[in-house]
Amino acid sequence: MEALRSQNFKEAIVLVKILDNKNLLLVDSKTTIRYLNKETLALVNGFKANINHLRFKNTVVQFSPDGSVFASLSSDCKESRLYNVKTKKAITKVDRHHGEASCVGIDTQGKYMFSCGDDGKTFAIDIHSGKLAFTLPVHVDTVNDIAFSSNGNWIATCSYDRKISIFNLSMMTPKHKLKSHAAPVMKITFIGQNKLFSVDKNNKAIIWNIYSGKVLARLEGIHDDVTQVVTAENNKFLFLGTALGYVLVYELNTYKQLSRKYIKLKSAITSLVFDEESKNLIVACADGELLFYDIYEGLNHLKELLKQKKYDDIHVYIETNPLLAYTKIYDLVSNLWENTLKKSQAISSEK
Repeated sequence: MEALRSQNFKEAIVLVKILDNKNLLLVDSKTTIRYLNKETLALVNGFKANINHLRFKNTVVQFSPDGSVFASLSSDCKESRLYNVKTKKAITKVDRHHGEASCVGIDTQGKYMFSCGDDGKTFAIDIHSGKLAFTLPVHVDTVNDIAFSSNGNWIATCSYDRKISIFNLSMMTPKHKLKSHAAPVMKITFIGQNKLFSVDKNNKAIIWNIYSGKVLARLEGIHDDVTQVVTAENNKFLFLGTALGYVLVYELNTYKQLSRKYIKLKSAITSLVFDEESKNLIVACADGELLFYDIYEGLNHLKELLKQKKYDDIHVYIETNPLLAYTKIYDLVSNLWENTLKKSQAISSEK
């Protein structure tokens, strides 16, 4: 895969987010916050929070959906803080953890900031009041990641205790403790409204049904640490970024791995975002590189082969980008191919 465009920054990029106004939000490891024009990548605005993140495998910075506030670990990871973007001032902080704070999160409705810690605790802060609202079910070891469903009903946390805790935010009640990983669970992501992806320290990945708590599938072909996860095309595809700079891709109907080396970069993948409007996968790296990829790269060439009725060439070309097999053009080719075979068989039978 060739990048459509790219831009380099001095520090590792720890967060990329597409805002409602179509600008691109970038945060680097020194918490320099940039607002870029998504199309030209020209700088629109920005400021420095002067928080240095030496470790950013976990989520160290998170913005609210409307971009009005953001949560961040402190430089020494002793506490989590909530900031007002407009005033650039801290609203509140969480210094209740016994040990270090491990990651932060803000729910998809922008109501609560969450601070997770090495003590297994997760504190929820009401963003409007800045006060402690509630705590999530406790893990017996470090909380490595926190995730939120798009409808705002569910929260999941995962831990070194090898368990995943599912919490119903609308009912304020625990739902499940998922137990199937044999190693510490490192990353989690909701897929649609009823599925959850998780991956552990041994690179074993599971897709769960969050209502039943049952394992739906175990993904194959992951050979190094997963650092970033994103779904695309209304949860049709799952992209995984790794510590060695690979981007893997799976199809979420059959859970088949489409490519183990869909993209290969020189440093760890630190952020993955899919732009549904442009069909671009936005990839950020530990070396400060920001790249844009068209997940349907080669579609125009596929159309040209179809015009020339080079059906054999089309089937060969699909191997260069397996996602092309999920386009309408390829469906048309498949239908033409099947109709040609049927006609050939009918002619043979008449003879």
